[in-house]
Amino acid sequence: MSTALFDTAINSESPHGDERNLRVKFAPLFEKIKAGAVEREKSRTLPIAQVQELVAAGFGAVRVGKEFGGAGANLTEFFELLIDLAAADSNVAHLFRGHFVFLDDISLTGTSEANRRWSYRAVSGAVIANASSEQGGQGWWDTGTKIEKRAEGHILNGVKYYSTGSNFSDWILVSAKSPGDEKIGIPVATNASGVEVEDDWDGFGQRLTGSGTTRFKDVEIHLDDAISYFSREPNYLISYFQLFLLAVQAGIARSALEDTLDFVRPRTRVFGSEERPIPKDDPHVQRIIGQIAGQVHAIESSVLRAASHLEGLFDAIKSESDSDADYYRVENSVFAAQSIVSDLVLTTTSRFFEVGGASATSIGRVLDRHWRNARTVASHNPVYLRQKILGERLLKPDEAITGR
Repeated sequence: MSTALFDTAINSESPHGDERNLRVKFAPLFEKIKAGAVEREKSRTLPIAQVQELVAAGFGAVRVGKEFGGAGANLTEFFELLIDLAAADSNVAHLFRGHFVFLDDISLTGTSEANRRWSYRAVSGAVIANASSEQGGQGWWDTGTKIEKRAEGHILNGVKYYSTGSNFSDWILVSAKSPGDEKIGIPVATNASGVEVEDDWDGFGQRLTGSGTTRFKDVEIHLDDAISYFSREPNYLISYFQLFLLAVQAGIARSALEDTLDFVRPRTRVFGSEERPIPKDDPHVQRIIGQIAGQVHAIESSVLRAASHLEGLFDAIKSESDSDADYYRVENSVFAAQSIVSDLVLTTTSRFFEVGGASATSIGRVLDRHWRNARTVASHNPVYLRQKILGERLLKPDEAITGR
């Protein structure tokens, strides 16, 4: 990596063991993915081949337990790996969001049989996407997708918007109302009759995440696979889903720094007058690079610290020693990270143009993709709302605050 003197070097002799072994294992594949990221962005080519290579290499099963054939990575190890992938291509990292959250939720709260079944599916190469959002309504919880009981069984009907990863998936976790009007999640095979996946996401960033519309028309389902996690209070899903996006943003910031270094180092065109030093020797340019590097360091550190807190909660859940306070402490950690990470990433992905001159805006370089992608990811969850919740909890720590 071009930031090797700044970032933690990857080497297989590190005392971190499995964490470094995983980073070593996937580093060549991540570099290959990074090498084609610009061309895919220009041509709007979905990274289908790249996802297939990752899955074949076992990436989709890095959080699956070793007893099932997975890598058994803990959350901190996983988030380091996720930041590495997001630095290679933020689209590819982002599209796995529903996959990993679903597998971890099954592992923590599902039956042993469900965990075994889905773990083996992930090890065998299955990818799970997520489809919750719909157009209209009051929010993601207000779903018009419904499950009906008919003589021949249960069928699913509905339309989902922004169903991230569905173009690459074998299964889609769909939020829907059960016949009893309970909101549940139901895994649906992507190739099932009546499922139609479109690549019509029209956002200006994260354009290659396969986040289009998915339609379900009279799709046969089995309620045995249903997940009733929408009514849990408190839960870790908000923390996990949000932290995943923060890791994607961290990767975007690192990639912007790397692209800035690669752009500035060979430049000989000077700013202002011929007496000025070339850019890499210019103290003003060096200061901006140093500032960006510091921001990237703060971003990654915040994400990984929150990941360690989430890991602690997962351990408490497994040992059945978790309390409501644990969930809120983890949310507070994630919200605190979000309150600085989103702004820092947007600053980082904009500031580097100051050291590149007008040529940095060339469409052929697609350097604007970093800001567009960061802005799109940051738009998923309003920072002001998380800051308000965090401030309220800190001011009134003894009250049970459940407003989100």
